[in-house]
Amino acid sequence: MADQRTYGSGLVRDVELLEVLARPDARDGLGVSRIAALAGRDKAQVSRALATLAEAGLVDRDPHTRAYRPGWRLFALATHATETHLARLAAPFLRTIVARLDETTHLCVLRAGRVSRSAANSPRTHFADTAGKASASTRSPLRPAACC
Repeated sequence: MADQRTYGSGLVRDVELLEVLARPDARDGLGVSRIAALAGRDKAQVSRALATLAEAGLVDRDPHTRAYRPGWRLFALATHATETHLARLAAPFLRTIVARLDETTHLCVLRAGRVSRSAANSPRTHFADTAGKASASTRSPLRPAACC
């Protein structure tokens, strides 16, 4: 991979390490030497970069095997980006449903057994989230009736 790119930024190099950890063969985690080999980079540089990524929560290191895996914060960022993108894509469809049926619509995401309502659109309002702010959401326990 390293010979295909020109590295002008530490961020670009760090993202490549995250891409290495996202490979299917990295499911159980990878050690520094293997990550360095796959990235085509110096082991010491990779070790320092992984330590920084770990401090930021973007990678986790198993204390027993010393293998690195994608971290909790990386998943949180990906979830937020996905839900934001979903809300943006869904908005015109929800407005169409409201216009045709004169009914309220809700965009909900299932997260850890709870329904998170990201946005609502009613015949009397424009597309907005449930609290009137783009970052707010309402969470409710998932009940069988909510799925029907």
